[in-house]
Amino acid sequence: MCLIVFAWHAHPDYPLISVGNRDEFYTRRTRPASWWGQAVSLLAGQDEEAGGTWFGITRRGRMAALTNVRSPSERNPHAPSRGALVLAALQAPERIDQWIDRHPHRTPAFNGFNLLAGDIMPTGRETSSSLNYYSNRLHVPAQPLAPGVYGL
Repeated sequence: MCLIVFAWHAHPDYPLISVGNRDEFYTRRTRPASWWGQAVSLLAGQDEEAGGTWFGITRRGRMAALTNVRSPSERNPHAPSRGALVLAALQAPERIDQWIDRHPHRTPAFNGFNLLAGDIMPTGRETSSSLNYYSNRLHVPAQPLAPGVYGL
């Protein structure tokens, strides 16, 4: 089971404190967290099978993380990699809440997931931070999170 525990605006010096584990199949090859390429502004681990990631942050302060929802009876072995969602969220040009609102019709194709994504350290035209939760198993829009401590 993947697990993320995080404190969102619960400490005066740090907007986000996060601890998690990635509980994937042990034979699935991955790379540890590092900067992707010389000119890329993405710090994340990398799934060597599908090319995505499960947790990452950009130099501009966008963060995204994903946990799997395990449901063996619903698992589609041909579904796209959920790590592609994290990568897409990190690279989206628009605000993260707009990106999430634009994609819910595509998410049923993926096996079950919980997605955290936000602009946690706003820069440029963004003036405030945000962190959103979305799951393709709840059939509700993305939810902006209030300050607090959470676990997935």
